[in-house]
Amino acid sequence: MRRKSAVFLVLIVLVSVVACLGCVEEEVSEPEISGEPSSDVAETGGASETPQPSEEPVALSLETFNGGFFTINKPQGWNIYTAGSCADFAFLLRDPQDPLRQVFFFGEVGPVYMSEEQKQIDYDYMSMGGYPIQYIEMPVVDPLTPENFLQQFHLITQTSIAQSFMPQAPPLEQFEVISTTAQSSSISGGTTELVRGLFVQDGAVAEGLFLVTVAPVLPATGSPGGDIAYGFQVMGITAPKQEFRYLENSLAASMQSFTVSPSYVQNCMQQQAQTYGAILEAGKTLSEASDIIMDGWELSLIHISEPTRPY
Repeated sequence: MRRKSAVFLVLIVLVSVVACLGCVEEEVSEPEISGEPSSDVAETGGASETPQPSEEPVALSLETFNGGFFTINKPQGWNIYTAGSCADFAFLLRDPQDPLRQVFFFGEVGPVYMSEEQKQIDYDYMSMGGYPIQYIEMPVVDPLTPENFLQQFHLITQTSIAQSFMPQAPPLEQFEVISTTAQSSSISGGTTELVRGLFVQDGAVAEGLFLVTVAPVLPATGSPGGDIAYGFQVMGITAPKQEFRYLENSLAASMQSFTVSPSYVQNCMQQQAQTYGAILEAGKTLSEASDIIMDGWELSLIHISEPTRPY
């Protein structure tokens, strides 16, 4: 029931939690980070083609965008991308002139593995003829903390699930944590933190403020399909490192303006109640299939070990 209650809360408490992105933190020393992308990242034009950030204040004029069931005040001229619905609704605002300027929200991200052992169990299950596990590409986030989730975010965005959901999602390559501040969590069993950090995108260094909740969803049982977690209410505001301090308030104001119509929330809750029953049935089928496969596998081993009898 944890995931059911969690996804209901995603839309209901969103308006209140985005305010944390406007929190003021104490000045801290920032880690050095390379301006070059990591070796496993394909360059999309090189650092030389990335607009050079200004060290002077940059003015952002906000305009209201009406998405039907939601509204948000976005910076003028910025592109908006949306994906999903209800609990997994996501949006990304991005400046086409400088893609490091971004505002994004993901209702839920995952599932991710909480241990290497579980991922191996799932691989073994599939290799023995089990149902495909769609999230097998997902990384292991161990320990399960908001900052570690952000450090593994680039691996999440590389998966086929993420690419089919929103290919424009920021990968947050080479993520380095500057500071973390614990927040109260609206998700049962969840951990929420406000994280300030640096990352590389398109060969340039960006700074951002992120609010992330992580929570385990299924425990480890020694069977496939367990020991997984989700990121909930994953949101962030980013800009080139040199100008982030000038844009932070405007970006936070844009995020805070996001509102969802009450009728849409109610409709989502009704849909989720119906979907949850189907999810439980799917989980039962997976468990039963695993038992059948294991029984068949053990039976085949017995037959192989038996001596051949002449007839």
